[in-house]
Amino acid sequence: MLVSVEDLWPKSRYSRLRFFDCRYQLTDENAGFSLYQQGHIDGAVYADLKRDLSGPTTGQNGRHPLPSPDQFIAWLAQHGVTADDTLIAYDSHDGLYASRLWWMWQWVGLKGHLLDGGYRQWTHSGAPISTATPTHTPSALTLRADRSAWVDIHQLSTRLAEGKSLLIDARAPERYRGDVEPFDARAGHIPGAVNHGHVQHLRADGRFLPQEELRAQMAQLLQARAPDTVIASCGSGVTACHVLYVLQYTGFLGATLYPGSFSEWSSDPNRVVATGAEQGSL
Repeated sequence: MLVSVEDLWPKSRYSRLRFFDCRYQLTDENAGFSLYQQGHIDGAVYADLKRDLSGPTTGQNGRHPLPSPDQFIAWLAQHGVTADDTLIAYDSHDGLYASRLWWMWQWVGLKGHLLDGGYRQWTHSGAPISTATPTHTPSALTLRADRSAWVDIHQLSTRLAEGKSLLIDARAPERYRGDVEPFDARAGHIPGAVNHGHVQHLRADGRFLPQEELRAQMAQLLQARAPDTVIASCGSGVTACHVLYVLQYTGFLGATLYPGSFSEWSSDPNRVVATGAEQGSL
């Protein structure tokens, strides 16, 4: 699930390696592809958050709604992915955008990995890079998406009203509190959400903390709740996948994603938005 540069280079212990470059910047949608063109892991396919890992926006369904399963599976098949491949996603360093692709692989029944430390760690280790754009023969990929892996806004509302779910907001604390809001219609958070910023999972260089430390962190966050009662959210269903990754990596299985996240919730003027730090937030 989490692989290091040493696992992959100079000699990999895995077979049929397929790399996907997920570098992206919310403030500059072209920056990630520009970095890819300047250099990437040899053979890596560029996975654009907006074009490849998201569906059309309506102004009411969040900034990065999920694409249709058929659209996503067709994109994978176009790049020659098969069920026998070892899929590895990376971004600049912290796994923020790569975890979105990792979750989407899981959503359609594939298993994938994150590169610990991402492209920064790869280049710091002296591993080779390329500027060539790879070509692949399209594959015949037959997959089925798991609809139970995510909740829509109505399911979320029902589960929160029942009081049986833990909603985790993976955004930075200042956005959760509503001190600032650079992207969405209103500032604050979904009422009842507990804040757990994804940076708490990481070392200073962007690599993940040791697994045991992350397991203790997740246990404290859940406070004996069953992991299948957890729903992860953020601004637009991207950072939330970082939380879902760490939960699964540390053995807490069954949590779900709210893809619309705060960008969808806050776009509806009839839905209440909370501000400040709620009791119990982390």
